[in-house]
Order: sequence, then structure tokens, then C-alpha cells
Amino acid sequence: MSDCLSKIGLSPLKFHSQPSCSKIQQRKRRIDAAIATIKEKVSKSLDVPLHRLEPREETVMHDTIKKAEEFDHLMLSWKEKIAALNTNRLKIQALSLILQGWPRRQAANFLGVSEYLVRTAKSLALEKGILSLPDPKHGKKLLSATAQLVNSFYNDEELTREMPGKEDSISIGSCKHK
Repeated sequence: MSDCLSKIGLSPLKFHSQPSCSKIQQRKRRIDAAIATIKEKVSKSLDVPLHRLEPREETVMHDTIKKAEEFDHLMLSWKEKIAALNTNRLKIQALSLILQGWPRRQAANFLGVSEYLVRTAKSLALEKGILSLPDPKHGKKLLSATAQLVNSFYNDEELTREMPGKEDSISIGSCKHK
């Protein structure tokens, strides 16, 4: 740091025999002085007045406010979209846009979802990227051969038979259920 300061014409930093609180203040003053010196040298080399290098604060503030309002609108639209989704799989996909630094509880409270969905979406975003769908859950599938055996058992005429005149109802106790 001291070498850089000496190259632009400022004296080097000296921190020995100073309390730590004044070291921080001195560093801030020196950084501000370095920025001012650099701006002066750039304005001289480009032959541009110094005030033209300064950003207009009202323009910067207006742009910042406009971007903040657009961001708020985007967040509310995102929140409404997540609430309208009907499956957790799609909610996790939409939630994968969550900022990794956003605390899980705060994100869950703002978006109106569970912490589990936020945690799953964050891990999915790290693993596969944003807006990726989670893998579908694998259920226990019944083999087609087993389904065929069950159907053939109930449709076998040796084991079941039609009883004309018998009501299609079950008697349990004194109640009949159809």
C-alpha cells in the first residue's frame, strides 16, 4: 500500500506507535486523499475538468431508487407465482432462484413456504443450477405380471361365480352396504 501511495506522490503510511482506533481513521483519510489525487491526475491527463469526473449524486440516487423499486416488484411477483404453484416439485424449481446468502428462516417467512422447501431448493441450485427440476420420486411399482395374475384370479370362473338374484351388497352386522 505504501509503495502505491509513494508512486502517486503521497507519503507512505506509518502505523507504529499509534493506537488502533487512529490507524483506521488515518487509513480512511489516506484512501480519500489517494482517490482525490488519482482523479486530479486523470483529469489533467485527459484534459477534462475535474467536476465532469464526479458522478451526479441525484442521478445516482434516482437510479438506485428506481432499481430498488423494480427489485421489490420482482420479489412480490415471484412470491405470488410461488404461492400459485400447486406441486412442491414446481415450487422447489421456482425457489432455486433464492440467493444463497439469504437465511433459510427469513426466506421461508417472506415467501410463505416451509424451511424444508427453501433448504431443498438451495441444495438443488448448488447441485444442478437455478431453475432445475428436482428428480422425481420413485415409488414402488407393481409389476405388470403381478397385476395380470391378480386380474386373472378375480376373473377366474372356477374361483368366482355369478349368483343371479343375489344383491350386490355386503352385510356387516345389521347394516347393509352397497
